[in-house]
Amino acid sequence: MSDKTFNIIKKIIILALLILAFFIIRSYIIKKWDREEISENKAFVKGNIVEYGHSGISYHYVKYSYEVNGQNIENRHGITLLPCATITDFSGCIGLEYWVIYSKLNPEKSYLLATSFEYELFDLKVPDEMK
Repeated sequence: MSDKTFNIIKKIIILALLILAFFIIRSYIIKKWDREEISENKAFVKGNIVEYGHSGISYHYVKYSYEVNGQNIENRHGITLLPCATITDFSGCIGLEYWVIYSKLNPEKSYLLATSFEYELFDLKVPDEMK
């Protein structure tokens, strides 16, 4: 491989890494702003788990639905392993009801409060049954 080809490949890799870093940082900032908006304009409603699974070795996600002002909303976020699940079976979680914290300004910005981590994320008192 010539030096010219090597330099072109090197520049493409550096550009790809910079673009990747940009999107990772952007995602982190958007999530932070969403959490701040939810904290400053918080409201609560009960929601139900409609899907739960894993998308990696130790990364889990939860998809949940809730209703605000007659509008049915579905949302999804990463979460730790819930007590209703085993490492391979998540079916025991489907349909379970938990509190959802959302923004009164934009009810589509929300988190399912299914673990102590989510309560702590929003500086809320963790229920005794989750301690």
